[in-house]
Amino acid sequence: MLNDKVDASALGSPLRVIAGAGSFTLGHNQVHRVTVEAAPTETTPFSGTIMIEAGDPGHQTLTVTAKGRGEK
Repeated sequence: MLNDKVDASALGSPLRVIAGAGSFTLGHNQVHRVTVEAAPTETTPFSGTIMIEAGDPGHQTLTVTAKGRGEK
């Protein structure tokens, strides 16, 4: 079992995690899904990061970048 955590505190508007943030435990061959929603109000590019703190000593932290651009 691995005890992990999804930290989306640095994500920022217009992005937000709507499912999967916080602590979770994974067993063998299990998956944890994180759903990110984008609701841009301008046509400019945006990005943010999500940190995944893993209980695996060989892979302790993973940073995922979410980015996009608003449309008219």
